[in-house]
Amino acid sequence: MAMDERIFSEARKQAFQRFWKRGSEEFGLAPSPYKRSKNAYASNIVGIGRGPGEKANKDGQPEPDPKRQDCLRFYVSSKAAHGLLDSNHESFIPPELNGVPTDVIEVGRSRHFSSSVSPGAMVSLAANSDVAPSDFGALGALVREAKTGGALALITCNHVIAWNGRVPAGSQIHIASRTALVSDDTLEVATLAKCVPLEHDKDNLADCAYATFEKDYGWPQSFGRLDPVLGQVASAALGDKVVRIDGAVTGYVSDITATIEADYEFGTYRLVNQIVIRTDPGQPPFASEGDSGSIALRDDTTQRVPIAMVWGGRHNLTFACPLQPCLDKLGLTWVAPLQYASRTSSAIG
Repeated sequence: MAMDERIFSEARKQAFQRFWKRGSEEFGLAPSPYKRSKNAYASNIVGIGRGPGEKANKDGQPEPDPKRQDCLRFYVSSKAAHGLLDSNHESFIPPELNGVPTDVIEVGRSRHFSSSVSPGAMVSLAANSDVAPSDFGALGALVREAKTGGALALITCNHVIAWNGRVPAGSQIHIASRTALVSDDTLEVATLAKCVPLEHDKDNLADCAYATFEKDYGWPQSFGRLDPVLGQVASAALGDKVVRIDGAVTGYVSDITATIEADYEFGTYRLVNQIVIRTDPGQPPFASEGDSGSIALRDDTTQRVPIAMVWGGRHNLTFACPLQPCLDKLGLTWVAPLQYASRTSSAIG
């Protein structure tokens, strides 16, 4: 017998209010009465979902539990030892919530995603950030500081990793695969270096920032299935067909001189000379939540050319900064993809 959806929905709300480490307001729920900021176990829950329960087989491996076909699932980085938490502990997950059976599934900790440090990877602030621990966006591309001996870096949006200066330089920037769960391991893979500040009541050209790596790791600049990508940046033109990494939807440039009043969590700012990318009616948007920082590539079917960096949008319109001004303002140079790198240079530039 199928579970009443209203009962499950209420149980899910309770789960986020009681156990989600970043609060329930981001899910449109009422503010949680549970204070978890000082709870050592709060960071252990890395996901909440729905599915069949699991049990350990004779070898200790998980397998579906036929007695629990529909559960509220809590994904945790590690399970507490049996008996460590009593039933009154704020992190104790009861067998049921609102009459819905629960299941706790251990998924482990995130690791150093060296294979994912490439365009399209997910970037975010550390989970314990006082500014915006739940924000995330896309790693646009690998770049390099233009100064002599400049460090290898990543470029993305100001509002993703810098929050317009509210995140101090030197803060940790985490990187993970788009398909992987992100835990609260403090893996310092990059550090915030600089952002171009957005100014109130002024014409802003770019929403951009960058973070540097500790050393020149051997990651190639690869756009995956979109390769080959040209080894230099170009300007957008009206009518350009564009594609974005990890995006199955193509779009076209419908404006290259747009002035947009953009609403951010930290204020409203005017961006000028922005690129507008449109998709046809009935098609999914070119980009959506979590895609800020993605690079838009002009697509002529034989090669792709980087032209813009996505920062926002509405319905079937996506807004993006021209890429070259972003690089210029941050003092960065584009890292040529592997196939354009000199035979005497490294694979990353």
